[in-house]
Amino acid sequence: MSKEKSLENVKKLREITGVGFKDCKLALDENNGDIEKSVEYLRKKGIAKASKKMSRTAADGLVLVCEKDNMMSALEINSETDFVAKNKDFISFCKEISEINFESKANLDSLKSSKMKNGKTVDENLISLISKIGEKITIRRSKYFDNKGLNFAYVHNSVEKNIGKVIAIVQLSKNNKKDLKEIGSKLAMHVAAQAP
Repeated sequence: MSKEKSLENVKKLREITGVGFKDCKLALDENNGDIEKSVEYLRKKGIAKASKKMSRTAADGLVLVCEKDNMMSALEINSETDFVAKNKDFISFCKEISEINFESKANLDSLKSSKMKNGKTVDENLISLISKIGEKITIRRSKYFDNKGLNFAYVHNSVEKNIGKVIAIVQLSKNNKKDLKEIGSKLAMHVAAQAP
């Protein structure tokens, strides 16, 4: 195979998988330049890489809140470092998962088997992201708040709207006729400040 064709295939494989140049070249060399076989090779390698990383500690990451019609869901996704928590691929993954979390009413089993926009499940995308970023990433916990009360959220150290390091959600009874919007938001902020 010519050097030009080989580089073209590496470029194609990188576009398909998002994997680094060196790994793509190795995959193509191992599979005689066959792109389909190389994609499968990288997928298997990614699963192996991801499972090795799962013994490490993931204590950083992001928390996200999704809100629609006075219903809310909160989701915590952990990474090993703050550096990854600022990565645009990680943030994009977290945002899409936050939407799915809301739809699944914070049921993590349902969430992990749900399909994402690219047609793959959340679990499959998680494995791909771990192998691409090179850190342990876990979907740690989630919570759903129905509309039986009035829900208020406060996001501390926000990276973007409804994404940050700490989220506090307060649900107040609807029985009170006063306007609770201001007090609900302040109460959520004070809860976050107390680091419960």
